[in-house]
Amino acid sequence: MSERGPRALRWMLPWLLLLPLGLIAGRARAAPRGGAGGGVGSVAALQAQLQGSDPQAVRAAIDGLVARADARAVAVLDAFLLQGQPDALSEHTLRALAAAKRPDRALPPARALLQRMARHRRAAVRQLALDGLLAMPRQGTEAEAAIEAALAFAVGDSDAGVRGRAARGLGLRGARAQLPLLFRALDRGVREAAPAIGRLADAAATAGFHERLGRSPIDVMLSGYEQLLLRADLDEPLKLDIVARLGEVAGPSVKIFLERMARTLDFRGTRDLRHAVVQTARRIDDRPGHQGKRIELSPGRKVPSGRTEP
Repeated sequence: MSERGPRALRWMLPWLLLLPLGLIAGRARAAPRGGAGGGVGSVAALQAQLQGSDPQAVRAAIDGLVARADARAVAVLDAFLLQGQPDALSEHTLRALAAAKRPDRALPPARALLQRMARHRRAAVRQLALDGLLAMPRQGTEAEAAIEAALAFAVGDSDAGVRGRAARGLGLRGARAQLPLLFRALDRGVREAAPAIGRLADAAATAGFHERLGRSPIDVMLSGYEQLLLRADLDEPLKLDIVARLGEVAGPSVKIFLERMARTLDFRGTRDLRHAVVQTARRIDDRPGHQGKRIELSPGRKVPSGRTEP
């Protein structure tokens, strides 16, 4: 052997000695640590972790199951909640489910869990369950009908927070079939029913909403009128009628509302609406001692609301 051979061997020897250690470490990283149930974070491992006594570890297991986003993980969480858990853990589970992004295959069991929890004995849990249902993406007709039914039932809940979430949810989910229910809720003081009606009402339902003007608190009515004015699917004459009616009511809150609408409404394609909103707001006198009165204007040309412009 030449002198170069031993010299090269001496240079390579430390690396040859380290090679087995690298292979061992690689096998250790690749080896499953959860036994037959799979690696760390498997459903079986997380299910076992749920039964521990450390609340922080239990929360981590809940988060891990939610992150897996599959039907098996949701089933484990459902069974966990059915056992009856401390309030903090139940609420943590529902908050995590509401914030989760799930594939389609995990939606039905998650929806069923949330529907059941929406009838829980504790109002805070019912509220969180409704939040979870409202966070779910649009699904098929049957699934939407199930969510709508859960929300409609909750409109009659004993807790104001539950009723409000349910009414708001019906508006957000486009549940037009529930308009009669929302009108009854509005008459019973569910404030969130007004903007829901504003999101859903057609011309006939808008006429029914007008009947509440003067009976329901003005700030509640304005929340519904705002949604009506913001909708692109309603025609300009209907919106002009809304502005004219609000001008009859007058008052500082109406003035502030119309001034805000003048700044925020999209007036493209509406020839007369912006003019009516601005002029009606100008005519409402909000000076001390004159609040709620309309300023008398000298005769001028008619504006679309049917009033005269200064």
